[in-house]
Amino acid sequence: MYNASLGSVSYRNDDTVIGYQGGGVWERRGNGSVMRSPPEFNYRGATLTLPVMRVTSDSRESGQTTAVVTRQSDSRQVFPNASASDGDEDWSDEGAPYGDDTAYENPVTSGNVSVTVKSQFYQAWAEYFRTRTTGEVSVDHDKHQARVKLTTVDTVGEFTLNDVISNDRLTARGQAPGHSLTDFNVTFQTESGGSDFNNYYGGFYMESDYHQFEYLVHVPGGNPDTLELHMFYRDKRTGEQHEWSNTSVDIDSGPVRIEESGGTSKLIVDLTAGDENDGLNLTYGDANPDETELDWDDPLDEDVEFGHEGEDGETRTFTETTRRRRTCSAATTSRNLATSSP
Repeated sequence: MYNASLGSVSYRNDDTVIGYQGGGVWERRGNGSVMRSPPEFNYRGATLTLPVMRVTSDSRESGQTTAVVTRQSDSRQVFPNASASDGDEDWSDEGAPYGDDTAYENPVTSGNVSVTVKSQFYQAWAEYFRTRTTGEVSVDHDKHQARVKLTTVDTVGEFTLNDVISNDRLTARGQAPGHSLTDFNVTFQTESGGSDFNNYYGGFYMESDYHQFEYLVHVPGGNPDTLELHMFYRDKRTGEQHEWSNTSVDIDSGPVRIEESGGTSKLIVDLTAGDENDGLNLTYGDANPDETELDWDDPLDEDVEFGHEGEDGETRTFTETTRRRRTCSAATTSRNLATSSP
């Protein structure tokens, strides 16, 4: 989107360089650099704020010198401008705007945003990116570059399924490798005055190279007092298949329930409520599902041991010797089976 020289105001004494660059103050000694005063760079939630402070003079002085930095022009918005030219300033970038007649716009709903700084203080810039963002930070020592890649979320806040689903898929992002899923909940809501959840099926499924997982909530027709929750998992490498279900979930309370308010109905599904001792129990065995997205007709494994040793300090092992019927909470199940994010 933007590619221009930052410039700097630098003081050099032997192998020590102190510089003002990009709104921050940096110090370099030998082959390393540190930040002395931070620039204004923020990435919070899904919003990146990056004012680009440029020093355009190429003057050089030695000995006793007084330097004065003055502002030449007011700030101008770079994004989401639709051109690679802004006022009297031009910059070279083939991607503006994206190179396919797609206009820049906020929010960026798919893909990623990368910020690359080439500087003699690049190591300090990289460390600064690590402290201010959860993005992927890398350095190129040969080019003296620091780079942070910020992956954007596909959806933020409430949304209508028809507006975000493409090819029957909704992409979920933000799950860092090595960390188990601690929050997994979703609320389905009817439009005001619309139909309720009579004979409704809702849920999510995921597939990777080696794993398949699906959960399905069924609200029976009529005026039911209970609803159903089913979960399925398959290891495609070994063919192992596991199924859990609860066909008598209280429809008015608990982590999976229906709420009526202001003429709208909400189906609330919280798969990380409670723990292994206090949650929504599911029974291991044939779930006999309808309306699943994936095929779960293969026979399930009868002898099974479940274990989880997470890198986040979480260690739990579940072992059961009885056949066909085993119980585990929905919270534990979702944490064990959904560690690999969709």
